[in-house]
Amino acid sequence: MFLKTRASRLAASALLLFGLTLSSASATTYPDGRVNCTKELLDCYYHAAALLDPWDRFVAGVDCQIQFAGCVRRSILGA
Repeated sequence: MFLKTRASRLAASALLLFGLTLSSASATTYPDGRVNCTKELLDCYYHAAALLDPWDRFVAGVDCQIQFAGCVRRSILGA
């Protein structure tokens, strides 16, 4: 679908670019089964970027960041 405004196209492009940047930084999974928070964040951003409504895309991106912070907290604390 065609994105209607320049701002929504820019937001979609920025979100996709950020996700691709994270994937190039660390897209490997650990062989011993440890959680890879960066890969989970990339997957979440990928799904968020596919949303058509700019508000839904924004909210999904914020949710991805909250999930990433929780994943990092759990990996550090071991909980």
